Amino acid sequence: MSNIKDPILEERESLSSEGYQYTFIHIPQRVTTIVAAYIQLIWSIKNFRKSVSSKEIIQNSQAMFKENIEEISDSLWKEHCAASLRELVDGHLEADFSYALKCLPSRTNKDGKVEEIYTNLRMYKDVLNELAHLNTGSALKCIVKIDDYQSVTSINDQIFDKLCTEYIFLLHQLFKDNCMKGG
Repeated sequence: MSNIKDPILEERESLSSEGYQYTFIHIPQRVTTIVAAYIQLIWSIKNFRKSVSSKEIIQNSQAMFKENIEEISDSLWKEHCAASLRELVDGHLEADFSYALKCLPSRTNKDGKVEEIYTNLRMYKDVLNELAHLNTGSALKCIVKIDDYQSVTSINDQIFDKLCTEYIFLLHQLFKDNCMKGG
């Protein structure tokens, strides 16, 4: 009997309190592992003193999404999650990354792709930073500067999930395309 699963409960497994199915908690482990490993390497080379590892930051952030699903989280879960995720690119993003990882091309590379990724990462971090400081109005002003978010009028669970997921995938793309053999 224990093998029988309740389809209604299974359906709620990844739903937010707003009824939206999260994607952030389903980011493939290979993606989060690559991001965490390269971020941790940057922190080590730059001698950043962090109280938690980059892997723990990502895992804790995913746990905050899961807690919101279970509706046991506090009302500021998004702000806490934003504060954690922004830590991944603390300091001077481009300078720290290129200093620590010589495989990363400069912002002004020939095709502009890296420049676009750095610009987007900075914009995503700005949104996360404003949310972490409880500046929802400023966060909204920041998020509408990002191409896919120009019509956003509030940062609900769905928008926040999309933003966080894209943030991790942007980091992954930067490292995968430039630091890994075979890109």
